[in-house]
Amino acid sequence: MNRNVLAVFTSTVLLSACLPGIDDTETGVLLEDLKGTWSGAIIDSSGTISTVAVTVSSGGDITSIVQGGTSTGLTGSLKKKDDNNFSFTLSDDTDGGFLVDDAAKHLAFIDDGYGYGVLQKNADTLPGYSTLDLNGFWSGFSVQVDYYLSITDSYHSSATVETTGSYPYITGSDKYGSFSAQTSTSNSTWGYWTGTWSNDSGESGNMLAMLSADKMFAGSWACASGFSSGIRIYDASYCTFAMWNKK
Repeated sequence: MNRNVLAVFTSTVLLSACLPGIDDTETGVLLEDLKGTWSGAIIDSSGTISTVAVTVSSGGDITSIVQGGTSTGLTGSLKKKDDNNFSFTLSDDTDGGFLVDDAAKHLAFIDDGYGYGVLQKNADTLPGYSTLDLNGFWSGFSVQVDYYLSITDSYHSSATVETTGSYPYITGSDKYGSFSAQTSTSNSTWGYWTGTWSNDSGESGNMLAMLSADKMFAGSWACASGFSSGIRIYDASYCTFAMWNKK
């Protein structure tokens, strides 16, 4: 497994288990902090992107999921795993996780079919995006997972994004060293960018970064070569996920 894939952004990643040895705890973000309707975009396992809204009760029950403007009829439940990490199980047996920022305002998620997205609590409709929205300094943390989406490593990461040509260029660092990424595609409707990354250990691959509706949170994944394509993930155990807030 690649040890330092680009940690580009992520406010979030939904992940299904906690760091080894960490039990349920009442520190950090609490279940009741998640109460509300979380809105944003989801990229499903086929690579199709659509709007999604997830309503959560104060007790951590998922009471409604609306995708593409239509109710899915699914419900579910959330369980706190560690400070910012919550696992979920839906009524169709889909499992996954939320990675939530400290303010409990943004999250990134992934499910066991490798559906991925970024959500914001009580957000309006997606506003439309420009290339410059990605510019700035971003800071947060990154996680790596195994095949079953259990977190195997978690660490601080940060990056600076500048646009000097047609697409943003990213430079950053984490506990493993320095990394960079050149984005080469963007989507102004859905607020995501794709491109390629590399690090100072000689590793490289594909990446995606997605912004929240307020453009202050970014979730991202960066996968080793051969384990993703375009906006799709093929094996999350060869990827790093990050959740970053804009500073």
